[in-house]
Amino acid sequence: MKDIPTTKQNESIVLDSFNEQIETVPELFFIKKLTTELPDLKLYMVGGIVRDTLLRTEQNEVTSKDFDFVAQGVEIDELIKVLKQYGKINLVGKRFGVLKFYPTGIKLTEPIDIALPRTEFSEGTGRSQDITTKSDKNLSIKDDLSRRDLTINAIAYDINNQELVDPYNGQEDLKSKEVRAVGEPEARFQEDYSRMLRAIRFSCKFDFEIDKKTWQAIQKRIVKINSLTPDDERAVSHDTVRKELLKSLAANPVKALELLDESGALKEILPEVEELKDCVQPPEYHSEGDVFEHTKMILEKADSPEFKEQFPNAKMSEEFIFGLLLHDVGKPSTKTWKDKKWTFHKHDSVGTQIAQEIMERLQFTTKQKNKVLFMIKNHMFLMSAPDVFQISNKKVAERFIDSPHSQELLQLFFLDALCSLRPDGSSPMKNFEETLIKIDEIKKIRENQPEKIEEIINGQDIMELLGIKKTPLVGITKKVIIELKESGKINSREEALAFITKNKKFLLKYTETPLDKKQTEIVEEILHKTS
Repeated sequence: MKDIPTTKQNESIVLDSFNEQIETVPELFFIKKLTTELPDLKLYMVGGIVRDTLLRTEQNEVTSKDFDFVAQGVEIDELIKVLKQYGKINLVGKRFGVLKFYPTGIKLTEPIDIALPRTEFSEGTGRSQDITTKSDKNLSIKDDLSRRDLTINAIAYDINNQELVDPYNGQEDLKSKEVRAVGEPEARFQEDYSRMLRAIRFSCKFDFEIDKKTWQAIQKRIVKINSLTPDDERAVSHDTVRKELLKSLAANPVKALELLDESGALKEILPEVEELKDCVQPPEYHSEGDVFEHTKMILEKADSPEFKEQFPNAKMSEEFIFGLLLHDVGKPSTKTWKDKKWTFHKHDSVGTQIAQEIMERLQFTTKQKNKVLFMIKNHMFLMSAPDVFQISNKKVAERFIDSPHSQELLQLFFLDALCSLRPDGSSPMKNFEETLIKIDEIKKIRENQPEKIEEIINGQDIMELLGIKKTPLVGITKKVIIELKESGKINSREEALAFITKNKKFLLKYTETPLDKKQTEIVEEILHKTS
C-alpha cells in the first residue's frame, strides 16, 4: 500500500514545485539575477501562476504561464536599471508601480508583470478605472494581497524565504473547491462590478462552488452590471462583459448558463437568451421542453460521448459555444400559432439579425461574428429538408464543405437533431446521417475535378460559344456549369464546352432575363430541361 504523504510532505511537494519552476522555466532566468544584484529586494510570485501551481500539485491541473511578481523593498528605478540588462521593459504602467518585462531571447504571448506592492482606493462607482492605485516599496505583501478579488487569487510565494503567504486562506478554498471574495464580498464587488463575472468564470473554470456569502452578494449586486458612472461611462465595459462571458461558457457551458441565470446576470447582459424561457415548442418535435431547455441540452451534449464519437477532433472555440447558445434566439419573436401548433417560421434569419445586434453590442470582432452568424443563418438548411439528396450539391458544399465554418455548422446540425426529442425519447438523425453521405459523395466527385471553375470554363468562352456579348446569360450559364460540375456530370473543360455547344439554341432563349424570375430559378429551370 502506497504511503499517504504527511502535511509536511505535502508542503515540501508544493514548495518544490515553485522552486522547480524558478530553476527550470526559461523565462524566469532573471529572478536569480535580480535577487543577487538587489540585496534589499523581496520578490514574490503572485496571482494566477500561484493558484494554478497549487492546483497542479493537488489535482494534477496544468500550470499556467501567466507570471506576475511583486517586488518589495526597492525603488522602481532600481528595478528598471537591473531588468534592462536582461530584457525589454514597457514603462507604460510605471507611475502605478507596474512594469511589463520581456526577457531577452524568450518569445512570450504576454509580458511578465513585475510590480511594487500596491494599495487601491475605490470611488465606489463599480468601475475598475475609478480605482486609484498607489505603489509603496515598503508596503507588506499581505496588504498588497488584500486588494485582490478572490481568495484563490490572493496567495503569494515568497521566493526569498521559500514559503507561501496566504492571509485569506486561499489554499483551503482550493482544497474545498470554493470561490470566495477577499474580505467583505459586497464591498469587494462595489469596487469593481466586473469581479462578479470573474467569480462566475472561476467557478466554471475549476468547477468550484461559489461561497454562500459571495453568491448572495453577486445576486444582490448583479443589477449594477449595466450601470453608468456619474460621467455616463459604463461601470463594466461591453468588452469586459464579452471576455468574461465567453471564457465562462467555454470553460463549462451548462454551468455558465445556470450561474448566469440564477445570479440574474443573464437577464442583465443577455436578455435575448432570457426570453428563450417559457418559449414553448410542439411536444411532438421537442419533448425536451421549451427553447431554453433545448438550448441548455445542446450545451450539455457538446461534451457528451455521442458528440465526441462523431467529432473526435472537434475544437470547442468560444465562438462555437456562443453560436450554440444563440442558434434559436429568433424563436421567441417568430412564434406563431398555426394549424393547432406553435411554429417559428424564418427564426433562422430573424435569429441571425438578433445575434448580429447582440454581438455588435458586446463588441465582438468581425471574425468572431462571421462564425456565429454563419451557424445561425444556416442551421435549418437541412434540418427539416424533405429529401437531402434533392438539394443541389453546390448549396450543400457551400455550407458543409467550402466555408471556413463548415465543421461548426455540421456539429450544430448534429447537436440540434440529437436534442430535438420526440415523445418516445428518440432523435431525428436521418437528415444528418444522409447529409454525411451526401458530403462524402461530393468530395468523391471532386477528387477527379479541377478545383476552380475557371479551369473548366470562363466568361469569354461562354460569350464566344453562344455568340453574345456580356449579358446576364453569361453568369447564368456559368452557374449551370458549376451545378453540373458539383454533381459530377461535367468534369473537364471539354465536357463543359460540349454541353454549351449542344444546348446553344435552348440557352439563347434566356438572352433576355425574364423580369419575373430570379437567376437561381432560371438556373434550376435550365438544369431540369437539359438533364
